[in-house]
Amino acid sequence: MEAIKVITGVGEVLSGKVLLYDALNQKSQIVTINPIQKSREIYQLSDQVTACPTHPKIKTDPMITEIEPKVFSEMIEKQEDLFVLDVREDWEREVAMIAPSIHIPLGEFSSSSGPELPSGISRENNIVIYCKAGVRSRMACEVLQGKGYQKLYNLSGGILKWEADGFPFA
Repeated sequence: MEAIKVITGVGEVLSGKVLLYDALNQKSQIVTINPIQKSREIYQLSDQVTACPTHPKIKTDPMITEIEPKVFSEMIEKQEDLFVLDVREDWEREVAMIAPSIHIPLGEFSSSSGPELPSGISRENNIVIYCKAGVRSRMACEVLQGKGYQKLYNLSGGILKWEADGFPFA
């Protein structure tokens, strides 16, 4: 509103003032602010910043591999020592799923003992984990890694990328 007053020259501009509005009681008040002049003086210019500071890259664990849907599809076709784990919620699985897959919601990974995988899955099996977008599945990979599982694959982009790349649901 103040910009419109300045542009059109209509009304009193609240320069050096603050308008306080109490919506609950429908009251307004104008408070005059007297700035400290010393704080406005610039004695020395700081160094010019040309770019944001860099941060170290997020460390990724070499035991957890991000795989694209195409590579995952090839693994399913070969069926070489592969287990597929869906960590989405029950209702998400009812909408769409990648078959064949075992369903263990991520919530079960948060218990102190972690999830119990079916007895046929050993710590040396290839385990591909997926969720909606790849975040929850990455968390599940980290939990399973802590339990000694070694060949963990996170489906990059999750089931959304699987669908976007044109792969079928069960």
